[in-house]
Amino acid sequence: MAIGLVRKIVVSAGSGILGINLGNMEDWKTGIAAADKASVPMLGASLFMGMTDTTITNQEPGGKLPFTGHLWSKARRAGDRRPVWYALKLVNEKISAFNSVEKLDPSSLSGQVSAIGIWAYRFEMPTVPVWVLWYDDGNLYLPGQTPPSVIVQLPFEATSALLTRTPTAIGQTAPETQILEASGGILSFDLGATPVFIEAAQ
Repeated sequence: MAIGLVRKIVVSAGSGILGINLGNMEDWKTGIAAADKASVPMLGASLFMGMTDTTITNQEPGGKLPFTGHLWSKARRAGDRRPVWYALKLVNEKISAFNSVEKLDPSSLSGQVSAIGIWAYRFEMPTVPVWVLWYDDGNLYLPGQTPPSVIVQLPFEATSALLTRTPTAIGQTAPETQILEASGGILSFDLGATPVFIEAAQ
């Protein structure tokens, strides 16, 4: 969910779309299996699409008319934040204030490998540019399977870069970071399915 969220936001921004529908802050499950199953076709989405876990309390599930919504929040209680919460936080910190965005030609990044599946965007920020990249070979990988990766070569003017990975693990509240050294104006690194943010190291 965290990987998909970052990809959707970045691709949308690269297409000139400034806002997208992310789903919900919390799950919409009711705790009644039959009701939850019947709701999925009506909503067109899973009831487990929230950015936080949810506990069903069934306390004050409704209120007097006119409905204001203030009592419905007691029917569910938001729980632990999922990785998608921290992925959205990362996107906001890294690229929300961009001035412009450019989709890069993947063939300019691929070196000796096929460029198919490389997604790369450059965001012009008020201070330094930020690149967002990921690799998607178009295949589905189930839990326990490792998606492939490729070595990319990003033209890079600074001598060193900060690479920040989108958080994807349950319980991970901060992204993993890594300092990379550029050589001859090229930054080489292994790129997988998880989006990474690249910027000049401060």
